[in-house]
Amino acid sequence: GQVRTIQIRVQRTGGDGGNLAMFGVVSDITDKLMAEQRLVAALEEARSAAVFRSQFLATLSHEIRTPMTGVVGMIELLS
Repeated sequence: GQVRTIQIRVQRTGGDGGNLAMFGVVSDITDKLMAEQRLVAALEEARSAAVFRSQFLATLSHEIRTPMTGVVGMIELLS
């Protein structure tokens, strides 16, 4: 009742003297593909979090620097 993804590898063997044979391997790769999709989603989420963190730190740095400039200016005036 499920859709599965399979990989088929076929290799020709023989062929000398008129005898031709085929050798094949069928593998179910559904779980492997699903794991790869989860890894890609996790990577995208990590990249998004890194961008958010960078933006947050840039904003925080700006918000701290702006009032500190005023404080430093007032200290210079007082001294």
